[in-house]
Amino acid sequence: MKVIDSSRLLAEMQRLSSVAAGSSQQTQSVSSDHSGFREVLSKALSEVNQTQLQASAMAEAVVRGDPNVTLAEAMIQTQKANVAFEATVQVRNRLIQAYQDIMNMPI
Repeated sequence: MKVIDSSRLLAEMQRLSSVAAGSSQQTQSVSSDHSGFREVLSKALSEVNQTQLQASAMAEAVVRGDPNVTLAEAMIQTQKANVAFEATVQVRNRLIQAYQDIMNMPI
């Protein structure tokens, strides 16, 4: 199972926040970084999706009676997928709030 690198995602969000605040020093580091925010976010969403697909497959295996998958493993994987999804929703909510804050700033 792949783990979402939340520290990298948060670092990218902080850099974007600094850029929005007008920090020219941070602007240079963002422009030199080849892994953009879109790629980081896309990768994180892909990992969350993969976690959910694994949880679904394990739950189906338990229902079918597959001896290689225990109920406990399926429940743990389902909870991991749930936590990953909830974290993704929180990141989305914060991004929307940041966008709204920026759009409501007086010029």
